[in-house]
Amino acid sequence: MTYSILGWDATNGDLGVAVQSKFPGVGSLVPYGEAEVGVVATQGFGNPQHGSAGLMLLKCGARPQQAVDVLLLPHVRSEHVCSVLVVNIQRFSY
Repeated sequence: MTYSILGWDATNGDLGVAVQSKFPGVGSLVPYGEAEVGVVATQGFGNPQHGSAGLMLLKCGARPQQAVDVLLLPHVRSEHVCSVLVVNIQRFSY
């Protein structure tokens, strides 16, 4: 089982992302973040490229829901379950 959490510090605006799992090395595949952009967590049968792609979508002005929709589009008809969480610097999440 793998758990991810994304957060925002209301006092200073910092964003954070963390992951906990029984699987070694998951910390290099699940959490992604970039200052002044946002944070992304992708897990399950996710694509490790979802993290960097999600951050790029946020940089280009996409809202978190739009970024998740784009990232999960290839998985719509898939039998595999993919989970993606996104928070942007404006504190919108999906």
